[in-house]
Amino acid sequence: MKNTYIQLLKNALVFMLLCLVMISCKPKDIDIDLPLHQPKLSIFSQVIPDRVILVTVTKSFNSLAPADSSKGDSALINQLMVSNAIVTVTFAGRTETLENTDPGIYVSTNTLQIPNEQYTLHVKDPATGLECSATSAMLPRVDFDEVKTIIEKTTSDTNIAIEYRFTDMPAKENFYLVSYTPFRKNSKPNNNPFLSIQPVNNTYQLLSDKLFTEGKYTGKLPLDSKLGDTIAVSLTNISEAYYKYLVVYQKSGKVFNQITGEPIDFPTNVTNGYGFFTTHNPDVKILKLK
Repeated sequence: MKNTYIQLLKNALVFMLLCLVMISCKPKDIDIDLPLHQPKLSIFSQVIPDRVILVTVTKSFNSLAPADSSKGDSALINQLMVSNAIVTVTFAGRTETLENTDPGIYVSTNTLQIPNEQYTLHVKDPATGLECSATSAMLPRVDFDEVKTIIEKTTSDTNIAIEYRFTDMPAKENFYLVSYTPFRKNSKPNNNPFLSIQPVNNTYQLLSDKLFTEGKYTGKLPLDSKLGDTIAVSLTNISEAYYKYLVVYQKSGKVFNQITGEPIDFPTNVTNGYGFFTTHNPDVKILKLK
């Protein structure tokens, strides 16, 4: 089950990153000569308890450049994914080199997750000479107090939701991400994550503890899942910077509709690159819907 969860997170990271790359690099529609686009590396990351960290690396591209549509989307993906890069994470006086397990995907299974520790990412692509870096603090993990499924059957449909409770960390303003990822019943794997992963596969809620009552929060998350599915539900204590990034991502609306629209100014903590490097440590619950 853990390997399946890791693979699904890989796909979701690739999807978000490719969307960001295409949106961020769409130039404004103005009648002036634009300077040549300078490609940069784009980064996303995901922590999986207790020692796993995934980093997705792609490169940006010029959306004004002519594209060969005959090659299809998979050719574009292969062009953007950065393989054979040198990806390291430095923390607590040690440096871990991540393994390139799939095109554009780098994994470490030995990165200790230490609360309040600073983690510094460095990425270099020998093929292009592009490199970038970022630093993220690993905030203390906050666990669910309770997670349960709510199933309401009618004559024509079955509505499924998650109800969850957790306790806020005291003494400062906090921000949280609650999300779910379904493992579809009888689903077949698709080797093209750009085509197979849709935003509904990573439904999430953003929370600020300003809305909490006496340090407690109870929430409900509707699911686009069916009975028989297995889902992963996660609660993550996130930084204010990443919270603001996700707010912008939410407001961008339907991602593919934005590609040909005005550019979106996504925040980033990556020096000389795009995306967002996070080391937020989630509490993950695996539930069977029945």
